[in-house]
Amino acid sequence: MKQQPNPGGSFNSGMDWQMQRPDGHDQPSRERNLRGGREENRGPPSAFDQRPDWAPRNTGNEERDRSPLRSSAVSRLAIGTGPTSGTPEPAPQPVPSEPEVVGDVVTIDDLVSTPGRFMRPPKIAIILRGPPGSGKTTMAKMIKDREVENGGSPPRILSLDDYFMVETEKMTLDKDTGRRVKTKIMEYEYEAELEDSYRASLVKSFKKQVDDGFFPFIIVDCVNNKVNHFTEIASHAKKQGF
Repeated sequence: MKQQPNPGGSFNSGMDWQMQRPDGHDQPSRERNLRGGREENRGPPSAFDQRPDWAPRNTGNEERDRSPLRSSAVSRLAIGTGPTSGTPEPAPQPVPSEPEVVGDVVTIDDLVSTPGRFMRPPKIAIILRGPPGSGKTTMAKMIKDREVENGGSPPRILSLDDYFMVETEKMTLDKDTGRRVKTKIMEYEYEAELEDSYRASLVKSFKKQVDDGFFPFIIVDCVNNKVNHFTEIASHAKKQGF
């Protein structure tokens, strides 16, 4: 049987029942009034104070997240992860490297100028390295000129570029007669397919110069961009006392 609403009672309708609150729920409001208006100094009310009194103050998730049982379980889970529990993984040890062998470092002046030239070895072989156009040929000629200026014999220069020099004829202007005449000149013509064979010829010529012993001062002018391009030259010179 459906119950009829009581017009004289405290519950007039469903809306009236939702808006009315028990006296115990209004206790915080009375306590705020008794504190003498100290609540007014807190500034505007927050979203927490403005929510309806009938709304729940927490959803339960906050209490579960702050539960000591849950925190301890998460801590045990974090500690247990990894290859070994409770034992730190040792750091990798660096692999010891072999000591680098560094030879004596000298300058060109120490070799060709006084007083260093009087203390240098009797046989010297200089192997130049560098890309094309870096000044190897200029350096070789400078060393040769400095050696001659200080009273020494001209060093023997072996250059890979000499193998690419070809003789050609060109029409030039004769200064005496003013006529154009054919003149034979040497020009540099690089051919990549011949470089390996020319380098082998250079190594062969160097060995011959060393074995003959006519030149105690030899300079090798070559790109030598790879170590195996000059290791044979250097090892042979060391065996012959250079």
